[in-house]
Amino acid sequence: MYSSRIQYSCRFKYFSAILDFAAILDCYGIRIKLFADDAKLYVEIVNELNVVQLQQAIDALVRWSTDRQLSISINKCCLLNIGRVTFSTCLNIDGIVLPTVKSARDLGV
Repeated sequence: MYSSRIQYSCRFKYFSAILDFAAILDCYGIRIKLFADDAKLYVEIVNELNVVQLQQAIDALVRWSTDRQLSISINKCCLLNIGRVTFSTCLNIDGIVLPTVKSARDLGV
């Protein structure tokens, strides 16, 4: 059976106590990598349920950042399929659909 991974990339405008956010994401089965004010969310997509979990995690990110009066640079957010199988997804932040890209710059590189 083939699976794919989606990387969700997002940059926070301000760095804050982000470790509690990582604990929230863990509830959704989402892995996170952090560097300075960048957060990358990873989830293995095997079925549509995983896509729903990722959208719920993104919604939790929005609530978390709103509660702390932090803005999300939505224009720097995207979805990246990693793997042989790609899934058609339509994920959003506050109704703004996130673009699916074939490649993404990481830390400006």
